[in-house]
Amino acid sequence: MTWRAYGASVRGTSHQRSGLPCQDAHGWRALPAGGLLCAVADGLGSAPRADEGAQRAVAAALDALEATLVAAPAALDEAAIAGHLSAAFTAARAALERGADPNPLRDYATTLLLAAVTPAWTAVGQIGDGAVVGCWPDGRLETLSLPQRGEYANETTPLTSPDADARLQVRVWPAPLHALALFSDGLQGLCINLSTGAPFERFFAPFLRALSGPFDGDATSERLAAFLASARVCARTDDDKTLLVAGLPDPA
Repeated sequence: MTWRAYGASVRGTSHQRSGLPCQDAHGWRALPAGGLLCAVADGLGSAPRADEGAQRAVAAALDALEATLVAAPAALDEAAIAGHLSAAFTAARAALERGADPNPLRDYATTLLLAAVTPAWTAVGQIGDGAVVGCWPDGRLETLSLPQRGEYANETTPLTSPDADARLQVRVWPAPLHALALFSDGLQGLCINLSTGAPFERFFAPFLRALSGPFDGDATSERLAAFLASARVCARTDDDKTLLVAGLPDPA
């Protein structure tokens, strides 16, 4: 079966008031042998080129991981899979470094979430906040990657940090997912219990249902963007908001 995906990144009301652009970015790539790659980045509001950093990080990470997995042997062990994800983060960091001159690298500060799902395994990597929730074939939801926090409130480690390599978290499961959702920091409080990390099933249910039946990715992404920009959501969070949802349709 073919994976379906849709997503949206929406400018937060605090950025509208301050004149900042949306500093989130997202993207996905289908793998020719089946499976999907997904990425979400959240540029740090304090970085003057954070929007560029987020966009470049998403594109570079997806490019690197796609090229590696397309060329890789069909059977990969968990260590090899984890190594491929780590290399994609390294490639994303290198892309920011190449594009930074003459500006300092910190101007492009961004977090990065990266997920790969295939018929045989699932892998997730993360630097910074945001999170990934997966839906297993039995319908069980699980938070696969939790937000990373710094020493102080609202502090996180970006991809551009000197210790980014040490903060990178990669997890691999030798089993396929049925669906997954990646989201940026602006939606954390709506998506998961920040104390326990447990996902809010009522939040995710309608987004997962949208993957089944007749599906138009562009139209579904537009409806998602309208929801994220709605007064109901903006009353809960004034930050930029990104949600990327992907999965296999339920059998007819």
